[in-house]
Amino acid sequence: MTLNIAVRVSELKFLPISASRYIRLALIVSVTICVFTCLSGPGISAQSRNVPYDPDFGPSFSEVSLNDSSPATYDRIEEVDFRNQTFRWSDKRGKSEIKVILKKGWYESRDSGGYETVKLDFIHYLPSEDATRQYAMVLYTWSFGSGSSNTDGIAQVFELFDHRLTLRQQLEWDEHFDASKPYMSFNTKSAMLIVRTAHYLPGDAHCCVSALDVITLRWNGSRFVKNARRTELSNYGIRAGKKI
Repeated sequence: MTLNIAVRVSELKFLPISASRYIRLALIVSVTICVFTCLSGPGISAQSRNVPYDPDFGPSFSEVSLNDSSPATYDRIEEVDFRNQTFRWSDKRGKSEIKVILKKGWYESRDSGGYETVKLDFIHYLPSEDATRQYAMVLYTWSFGSGSSNTDGIAQVFELFDHRLTLRQQLEWDEHFDASKPYMSFNTKSAMLIVRTAHYLPGDAHCCVSALDVITLRWNGSRFVKNARRTELSNYGIRAGKKI
């Protein structure tokens, strides 16, 4: 078993607006220890060698465990009307920061300070190893801007247990780069999720992302777990002659 540890010391993050606030730009200083484990064996792919990140735009993929329950009750998870529910976004500490109400899978807010949109893209019902628990993954595209702009992909895993719906997991990735393949793909037969997220090489500007991380996650019956990661040049990186 090989253990690789990467430390991120700072991250420049564009924070979104709510319906009543302007978009704010903040510098978030954090130290995050990301541990990636490569195992040999059936179904486990090796991780590619580490490629450095720009110190102001660290790893753009995040995963957080949550325990956010809804007061409504249901018998089956298919009864949940995700397209007309409140979309809740939590930061990397699991703190709920944004709550907006979707209507037919869409939310939009625009004013003189900027804009914010949330679009529900797909709903996938997931297999469960526990007959008393039901799961769904809801995929969103979240765009926001004020001077500069950003687009994030978000996957949220909901669990229905004892008639109560609970948000259990949130995955987030950065789609603000030129890609020739989908930012997200999900194989319903293998229950494998693949996301492509921006990888800023040292010196990259926010507009010009040179690389991307391809992250594969496996559904284990109750949550998604990271299976593999590799780094590739983006379309811009290829055109610009960048190396990794």
